[in-house]
Amino acid sequence: MPFRDFTAEAAERARERDPIEFTLGGVRLRGRDILPFGAVLDLADAPNEKDDVAGAMRAFIRFFEEVVVDDQTHLVEEAVRGSDFYERHDIIPWLSGEYAGRPTHPSSGSAVSPLPDGRASS
Repeated sequence: MPFRDFTAEAAERARERDPIEFTLGGVRLRGRDILPFGAVLDLADAPNEKDDVAGAMRAFIRFFEEVVVDDQTHLVEEAVRGSDFYERHDIIPWLSGEYAGRPTHPSSGSAVSPLPDGRASS
């Protein structure tokens, strides 16, 4: 019978990467080695900020409580309350890219390739 241990493979990949650390609202936080997929699902189910600001912020806080290491969960609400719109807007795609192992934008040293017709891509 075929068998594959996806949990063990994910844990091994996580051990091979550098820890994920970030600041939010001036608070330095460290992410878990593996992002619980439930945190992503909960965030996807969160209410739209335009319709329910309080509900959206509670979902954002819950997401980060699941992202950070256990001994930092008590810092999350302070971090979210101290963050501004741009931090909150940028951090989810950045974290997603880091956990996926593929940053969401090229590094500063990346060369930009021309389009097939020779024009610059920017």
